[in-house]
Amino acid sequence: MMQTTVSDMYRTREEMLALEGPGVVLTDNLRGFMGLLVRRHSAGNYSHACVLRSPNAVVSQDRTLRRTPLASYLDGRHRVKVWEFPCLDALDKARLEAQAWRDSTNGWRRRYDWLGVVGQWLKWRGLHFPWRWYCTEYVEHWLRAARNKRLNGLLDPHMKPAEMDVLFKGLPPETARVAGIYDPYDGA
Repeated sequence: MMQTTVSDMYRTREEMLALEGPGVVLTDNLRGFMGLLVRRHSAGNYSHACVLRSPNAVVSQDRTLRRTPLASYLDGRHRVKVWEFPCLDALDKARLEAQAWRDSTNGWRRRYDWLGVVGQWLKWRGLHFPWRWYCTEYVEHWLRAARNKRLNGLLDPHMKPAEMDVLFKGLPPETARVAGIYDPYDGA
């Protein structure tokens, strides 16, 4: 079996747009002030997490929970990593697709959990609005919808994107693996 190196994971913009999903997308706005603050706070490479539902379609908890094209993160300002989960069967994937669709059309829960971000900064992870999400809270909620034995209970809903990346790296490749990395300053 051939071992995959990090350089093998780099993808072009077009290859990233073709990724099927479902998956978790970690991003970092390399030129943004908020991205810098989150990276400094979390000591990691990523400042945002969202969900890849299908090719070029993500559900992202930004100011509101919304459907947006993956292409909006491949604009030359963002570093992007997509994690896929080979342990998901067809039923798990259908549940995730349905959950992403339901959540992104549910108006009452779409606003951002800004209090949760304050809780992160104060290192008081329980401080948040339980009826709202920030980015990693949404990703945890979404992955839980698969009801997959390998993934359930794995994520802390109050993780930082960098912590999520470290957790996924520690899983066996039959559970989680990198589908692609896009870095406008490095790689493909």
